[in-house]
Amino acid sequence: MGTACRDTGRYPAIRHQGQGMKVAVAVHGRFHGFDLADQLRRKGCLAGVFTTYPEFAVRRFLPPEATVRACPWLELIRRGHQRLGLPGRTDSFISRQFGRWLAANLPPDIDILTGWSSAMLEAIPVAQGRGAKVVIERGSTHILTQQRILSEAFAEWGLSFRMTQGEIIERECREYDLADRIAVPTRIAADSFIREGVSADKLIINPYGVSLEAFRPPSEPRPVRDRPVILCVGRVGVRKGLPALLQAFAPFADRAALHLVGPKDPEADILLKRLPVKSVHLSGALPREGVVRALQEADIFCLPSLEEGLPLSLLQAMATGLPVIASRETGIETVDPSGAAGIAVPASQTERLSEAIGALLESHESRLKKGAAAMAAVGKGFDWSDYGDRTDDAYQQLMTA
Repeated sequence: MGTACRDTGRYPAIRHQGQGMKVAVAVHGRFHGFDLADQLRRKGCLAGVFTTYPEFAVRRFLPPEATVRACPWLELIRRGHQRLGLPGRTDSFISRQFGRWLAANLPPDIDILTGWSSAMLEAIPVAQGRGAKVVIERGSTHILTQQRILSEAFAEWGLSFRMTQGEIIERECREYDLADRIAVPTRIAADSFIREGVSADKLIINPYGVSLEAFRPPSEPRPVRDRPVILCVGRVGVRKGLPALLQAFAPFADRAALHLVGPKDPEADILLKRLPVKSVHLSGALPREGVVRALQEADIFCLPSLEEGLPLSLLQAMATGLPVIASRETGIETVDPSGAAGIAVPASQTERLSEAIGALLESHESRLKKGAAAMAAVGKGFDWSDYGDRTDDAYQQLMTA
C-alpha cells in the first residue's frame, strides 16, 4: 500500500495527553462517536460533542462536564420514519440538515473538527476558514468500493440492491476531497481509498477499541457441549455474509447451533426462505448486556462479512474469550496478524468457511486456546484508551503538519 499512509502502528501510541488541543466531535447518530469523545475528554481536549442524539441519551456515555450540543429532531425524524414504515429515505435529508446545523453551531476556537462521513460537507469550509483542521471518520471502505461490492453480491443472489442515495455518495466524495485527513480502522479500508485515487498522505489508520470492563469472559471456563453455539452479531443480511454463513453451517446443523443477533436487513427474509435454516436461531437486536450474555454463552464467533471497516462486535467477541472465524474483509488480521485467535477466510468462499467451522467444532481444546489468544490480542492495544492514545498521536501530528 505504501508507507506514506499514517498507520498508527501495531498498535501502541505515543501519549501526548492532548497538549492544549481543542477538538469538536460531530456524529449524526452514535457509531463510536461517544467513545471517541470520551477519550478526548479524558485527555482534556474535547471542545464539545455535536450530535442528533438527545442530550439525556448522550449522558449515558459522557459525564455532565462534557459539552453537548444536540439537534434531536433529526434523530426523531430518522427513527419515526423507520418505525412507521414510511416510503422514501431520510438519509440525505438528515446528513444535509445536520451539516447545516453543525456549520451554524461550531465553536469559533477549535483546532480540529472530527465528524462522520456524509454529514460534514457544509461545516468543512466553516471550520477550515477559522483555521481548524478537519478529520472525516469513515467506518468502512470508500463509498464507491462499498457500493460495487454490495451491488455485485446482491446481483449474485438475484436481489434488488438498494443503492445508497446519490446525494450521499456525492457528499462523501466531496468530503474526502476537502478534508485534511480521513480516519479509517484498517489497512483494507485504507487500500480502498488509495485505489479510488485518494492520497495515502491523507489517511489515518486507527483501529477501534472495546471496553474490557464491559466485555469480559464468563466466570467459569466454557464447558464441553454436545451442541456448541456459533454466534454472529451484526445486521442479518448480505453485507455481513448471511448467504455464505447459512450454507457453510448447514452440514453441522445436527451437531451445533447458529445464533444470529442483530436486526434484519430488508433482504434477510428472502434469503432465510431460500437457504438452509435448520438449527438457526434469530434473536433480533439486543441491548449491550444481552450481547455480553450471548457472547459469554457462545463457543465460537463467526462473521464472514463481504465489506467492513473493523466491526466492534468482532473486538467484543474476542474480549469475552471467543475464538473467531471471520472474513479478511472484517480486518481480523489487524487485530490477530498471527492467526492465533481464530481463522481468517476470504469473503464468500463457503467451502473455506465451512472447513473453518468444522475445525473449531472438532476440538474444544483448540477453541479454548484460540479464545485465550483472542483475549490476549485485544488486551494489547485495543482497549478504548489505546484507541484514544492513537487518536491523540494522530491529531498532534496533524496539528504540526
